[in-house]
Amino acid sequence: MFKPWRKLEDLRNECDTYAESFHKVKLHLVEALQYHERLEELQKAFETARQLVQQCLDDDLQKQQSQDDPENPIGVQNIEAGEAMQDFKDLGDKVIREIDVPEIIAKLNTDQKRVFDKVICSKYPV
Repeated sequence: MFKPWRKLEDLRNECDTYAESFHKVKLHLVEALQYHERLEELQKAFETARQLVQQCLDDDLQKQQSQDDPENPIGVQNIEAGEAMQDFKDLGDKVIREIDVPEIIAKLNTDQKRVFDKVICSKYPV
């Protein structure tokens, strides 16, 4: 039992004997022990959490380094790039028909036609 003291009377804690003093503070010692055990559990939990976070960071760093390829500096996966290129080629293969502007204008509804006319008149005044 640790108890700060300067005089022997401090150890007895205003009791007649040292045994009485010990039994008087024994409950506080049990509480202190339980507190210490909880504190140790928390420290272990924090250490475990720190290790898990570090492991996740290391895994992410390793994943990032494994994806770094000098021939692929922007990190695009080849599958996605291949699909994008195929889409681009397919678009070029389609026959682009000539756009018939008067036909498009004729298909405008009343409100669209009004806005179109207003834009055209402001751009090209009569």
